[in-house]
Amino acid sequence: MLDDEATGAEIEALLLAQPIRRHHPDMHVWGWLREGLRADPWLEQLDAIRVTGSKGKGSTCRMLDALGSALGISTGRTSSPHLLQVNERISVEGHDISNTEFARAITWALQRSNDYVAQFDPDGSPSTSGLRFCTYDVLLASALRHFANRRPELVISEAGKGGRFDPGWVFPSTLAAITSVEFEHAQLGPSVYHIAYHKADICSPGGTLVVAPLDPSLLRALGAYTRMRGVELVDVRELVRWRVESWSTTSMTLDVELAGHAIPELRLGLVGEHQANNAALALALAWLWVGRHRPEIGAETFIAAARDAFAELRFAGRFSLVHAEPEIYIDVAHTSEGARALATTIAASRDASPTMLVFGLTADRYPHAMLTPLLDVVDELVVTRPSTGPRAHEPLQLAAIAEQITKRVPVHCEENVSAALRYALERARSLGLRIVVTGGHAIAAEFAHALAGHDPDELVRFVWGASPS
Repeated sequence: MLDDEATGAEIEALLLAQPIRRHHPDMHVWGWLREGLRADPWLEQLDAIRVTGSKGKGSTCRMLDALGSALGISTGRTSSPHLLQVNERISVEGHDISNTEFARAITWALQRSNDYVAQFDPDGSPSTSGLRFCTYDVLLASALRHFANRRPELVISEAGKGGRFDPGWVFPSTLAAITSVEFEHAQLGPSVYHIAYHKADICSPGGTLVVAPLDPSLLRALGAYTRMRGVELVDVRELVRWRVESWSTTSMTLDVELAGHAIPELRLGLVGEHQANNAALALALAWLWVGRHRPEIGAETFIAAARDAFAELRFAGRFSLVHAEPEIYIDVAHTSEGARALATTIAASRDASPTMLVFGLTADRYPHAMLTPLLDVVDELVVTRPSTGPRAHEPLQLAAIAEQITKRVPVHCEENVSAALRYALERARSLGLRIVVTGGHAIAAEFAHALAGHDPDELVRFVWGASPS
């Protein structure tokens, strides 16, 4: 157990000491946790927004969080995965849970784990029983405890396990969203259609599922599936129309129409067509939720809040400018669609400075699909291997794949992120390059850590890819 003086490293170490995942999805645990708080009127009145997708769900959830706060609605948010600190996974009113609050919440969660084992495996030991809470159960229980203490009006739950078996089911909800669907997680099904059905199950029967623009055939199939489940499917384009008016390397301006209300020159403190899509989805979700629960908030107030919230958005790891001279951008893209979106952003923001890409990827991802669009818009490539998380692709393997794609871009290999940073900085300074780092949360976290002068190996990480997202 932890005391109130526990450090972030001690909190992560205790979480990692739990089983990293179950061999089977056990929704009974989540239902049991929810039943334990059923007498709490806060939980019974809650109508959370659950968000899933192959990419974009983290940005959409943060946009919702910012918009809720701007509207005067108290918010709680769960995120998965985290970038630098596990505290990022649980926040209230835009502030990550403190170490003291986290230590207390985890202590409560582990006691609930002991209670669960005692009730359903009376002959088992709390420390070895196959029914003890895994890491994700402990995180879920900790979030539930923290939110029950702080009582936010709106909870925004970012999926960490696809949809059908995501722990976010513990939060009562009639509104959910899918940000994108890709064939990136074969664990969710053998085709993109199976994956879409899995993700669609994030929405409770009788609820409303809002989806980002999808392939027409996939949208039709998803419509048939949701009708069978008694779920209303809403294409975001039925509520929101948008186009990008202009952008720079740090922001862009959108022309938006929301439910018939014009929002000209809406400034978004993020860049990329994909972020415009995420913003449209966040606007649609917030509009529907407010209409159901805070109808006194009129369109004029809503639009003013959207302007305030979106103009100041800055998300770590979303084409974030983290260093000025030379310019260094970090993006957590880890899917082929994410890579295409990043490539579009790089191309649109290119100036006289050529671009060096620093790339590393965990073994559960597809390097060819990611590198293909990126190599069209960069001038040099440095491949490396993140040391945290699961086994990563070898730099020499990545280099060979890159050279199969194109001979135009020179490739350099480094064995670890610290060495890649040193090489990239030296070359960027001598040749006037800008640096873009991508390949997922593992390399993004390590690069940011190394840039701050720390040893990336000091990072205590969860096993990236331990569960599909």
